[in-house]
Amino acid sequence: MSKMFYQASFFKRHATVLIACLMLLIVAGQFEITRAASVSKDVLICVNKKSGAMRQVTQAKCAKTERFVRLTSGAAGATGPTGATGPAGAKGDTGAAGAKGDAGAAGAKGDAGAAGTKGDAGAAGTKGDAGAAGTTGATGPAGATGARGLGTNWLTWDSGTINGLPTDELGVVVVLEPFQINCYKSVSNNTPTYTILFEYFPTDMVIASVSSIGSTPVNYVFENNLGGGLFEVTRTTSDVWDVRVFDPLVNEAALKYQAIVRVKLSSNSCDVVTWKTS
Repeated sequence: MSKMFYQASFFKRHATVLIACLMLLIVAGQFEITRAASVSKDVLICVNKKSGAMRQVTQAKCAKTERFVRLTSGAAGATGPTGATGPAGAKGDTGAAGAKGDAGAAGAKGDAGAAGTKGDAGAAGTKGDAGAAGTTGATGPAGATGARGLGTNWLTWDSGTINGLPTDELGVVVVLEPFQINCYKSVSNNTPTYTILFEYFPTDMVIASVSSIGSTPVNYVFENNLGGGLFEVTRTTSDVWDVRVFDPLVNEAALKYQAIVRVKLSSNSCDVVTWKTS
């Protein structure tokens, strides 16, 4: 059986030192050196000529690449100095967590503290004097009269129908309230025609809007007629009138009344209905 050592740098030292160290390793035990035996013992070594590696052999026979060395053990040398302390080993793995300890016994209940003494009642404050009565404020001016709201219901004011339109230019009176409406047939072109006649007070302002199906509404405004009077409009279509009468003396927005007038004309008849808010 042979042993080999591969630390090349170690064999670069002086040959005598290497041989002496090898003899000490052979004679010494694993952990301490004992006295050498009185009988000498030869050790046969083959040394690699290139790398300096050594191996122990039992016969004086080495390879061509090796050099043969015979070592004779002598008396044990003095104990060498203690080698340097090796580096610290790697940190071990964290140990498993220990079991949870039992809960400690509950402490004894402490004694109840003594009750605090009741505080004294505070003294009552003195009653303040009554304040003097304030003077009565002056009466504010009366507010303006609000506009007359539209009624929630529409009532029929007047209605009438005539068949066989006359050719008299004055026509036939069909209704009188709230406006007079006469119907007739024009002599010049035989066209059904009607006139609507508004009568109003000098202070009234009348806003009348008339429209026929498929046409643009036409608006009329009657006001500032100091003498009052009449206003007449002539038309030849079936129309709807929306007439609103205001009284500016009371308020610009004071609505006296509102009326709706529907006039239906045919080739030989005239039908009129008027409504007023209740």
